[in-house]
Formats: sequence, C-alpha cells, structure tokens
Amino acid sequence: MWKKQRGVLACAMFLGFIGMISYGNAWANNAVNTAGKVSGFRAMAEATPAPTSTPGTPTPTPTPTPSDAGNIAGQVTDAVTNAGINGATVTVEGTGQTGTTQAVQGQNGVYVIPNVPVGTQTVTASAAGYLPSSKDVAVEEGQPNPQTGKNTASFALTAGTPTPVPSPTPSCEVAEVDAEPEKQKILREESGEITVTLTCGDGSPSANRLVNVNVKSGKKRVTVEPATALTDENGQAVFTVIATTKTGDAKITFLHQNLKDTVTVRVRKK
Repeated sequence: MWKKQRGVLACAMFLGFIGMISYGNAWANNAVNTAGKVSGFRAMAEATPAPTSTPGTPTPTPTPTPSDAGNIAGQVTDAVTNAGINGATVTVEGTGQTGTTQAVQGQNGVYVIPNVPVGTQTVTASAAGYLPSSKDVAVEEGQPNPQTGKNTASFALTAGTPTPVPSPTPSCEVAEVDAEPEKQKILREESGEITVTLTCGDGSPSANRLVNVNVKSGKKRVTVEPATALTDENGQAVFTVIATTKTGDAKITFLHQNLKDTVTVRVRKK
C-alpha cells in the first residue's frame, strides 16, 4: 500500500513540472513561474503522506528511500508529434528495474522508477512501433528535479522497427567436405554447377564457413566462379564451372582448411 502511494505521489510530483522537462522557449519566458513550480516540486518531493490505519492495529512505519538511492522520473514522447506514449517500458539496464509510462492527470507517457542506486545508470526507453533509445543518467539521492535535470530522464522515440539481432551460429568442427557431382560432362563454352557441402562431426551442416577452389589440372579447359564462397544455412556453397573451347578432363579441388574433395569435369565437343 505504502509503495503504491509513493509511486502515485512521485508521478504527481513529476507531472506538475513535465513542462520543464520539455525543450522550448517556455523556460525563458516563464522564469518567475518556474521558480514557483520548483519550490512546489521540492515541497511535494519531501512530503510524506500519512499512512492510514485500522483502529486497534498499529500504524505501519513507512520505509524511507535508501540514502544511497534516488527516484528517477521522466516522460516518453513521439519524436515527431511530441505526444506522450503510454505503455512504453523504461529500464535501468544495470539493475533490471523498470517503469511503465501511463497517463497521470491528463498527461501521457509519464513514468517513475523508485530506489535506483546512486551512480551513473544507463536507462533505456522502448515502445511497440518505435526504435529504443538509451541515455546515461547520473542518479543522486532524493527526488527528481526537472529544473536542474537531477534524476530526470525523458525520451523522444522515433517510429520504426528495431533490427533483429541474429542468433549466433553454433560452432562445430567441420568433419567432411563433399563436392557433387563427382564427375560431370560439359559441352564446350557451356557451364555446369558443383555443390559443396560441409558437415560437422555430428552430421549437422556447417554454415558460414569458407570454401576455396583450386583447379589442379585442365586450367585451359575450365574456369570456376567464384574462387571462394561461404556456406549457407544448409552448409552448402554452389560453384559454376565454365568450359572453354578446349576439350578434355579437368580436376577441381574444393578445400576447407585441411579438408578437401576433388571432382572431374570432362569438356566435350557434343
């Protein structure tokens, strides 16, 4: 109950000065009003609501904010429209503490995170349909102060979809290089394909591995493209063998590190 009251009170305290968090000329034009708001903000920040008690039940003692922690607050808005975004998540990266933005007294996108450890903390705001944004906040003991920026972190999010982080490819030791077909016949000035498959010791395909090509004999009869290639998710790389005008056999070796496999290509007239 007390924690909920503190959260509501902190939201209300921050809301009264949400205009001071926004950028604009209002700071200069309303200097006198700002001073009055800051005084009111400090008074509300230091105020402690009296907890209710049931007759016959001891009055609970509020748990004070730790002396080595502070409350941080702010607003999350759309970078284009400046409208507050409700339902955004604000996270203190080092501690995992989170806050969710909500509407408070007609203002959208307001959040408060209590009892954040003192020191420089990386705070990230994220919302569906927006790119996340992070900033470092120097957390001090006590309540947020929009005028000085103490314990205040507001974010203007840009619409977009975050780039997914690819899962790392499990590493394995390649056990076999297999080039198919082992024998191929190609007419002069025509081409054919060779598929090279890399397999791990457990039989699974080995992706994102480099395969090199070496034409051991018959270099005047064929060329191979590309000279090197990376295996795909199936552990395969495809090479094109192009025949010249000369007929005869050519031997092509495909290598990965110390493993290799050789195919024979025969260039024919017809």
